[in-house]
Amino acid sequence: YHLAAILSSKAAKNPKLSTSVNVDGTMNMFNMALEQNLEYGNLVKFFFPSSIAVYGESQKTKLKNLEFMNCNPITVYGQNKLYCENIGVALNNYGNELNKKIDFRCIRFPGIISANTLPTGGTSDYVPEMIHRGLSRVHYDCFVSKNSILPFITMPDAIEAIIKIMLTKK
Repeated sequence: YHLAAILSSKAAKNPKLSTSVNVDGTMNMFNMALEQNLEYGNLVKFFFPSSIAVYGESQKTKLKNLEFMNCNPITVYGQNKLYCENIGVALNNYGNELNKKIDFRCIRFPGIISANTLPTGGTSDYVPEMIHRGLSRVHYDCFVSKNSILPFITMPDAIEAIIKIMLTKK
């Protein structure tokens, strides 16, 4: 389970750090999974949390089934995520069924929000910021317009999705 990342708004402020953590860190994890396969001969399940940032700007609110392939990320975060997805898919598809090394699994998450965890640099941080400020009875000026649309998932639902995809037999 590779969960480390520099999130979108922090990635925009420091693209070099973002690429180092998001891409180089993922490559290190892929290499470790391949080494585990060589040492023990087991197919290694590898979970990578991606992001809807891979789609780039879109006026659509829903994607059709095959639009998952139409990606043109405009942010360094989205570009990093898509690059790592493509490497994971390539590693997953390397070889035949008898000599596969990595069982790559990925979910493109929307913004993940939690009422318990403080925001850390994601595009969707304004929602938990509003929750935490409201609980503290502190005024919050939201930087998005009332017409903005950004999908979210709660932390418990994201965790359940990860568990389900990892338990699914291929």
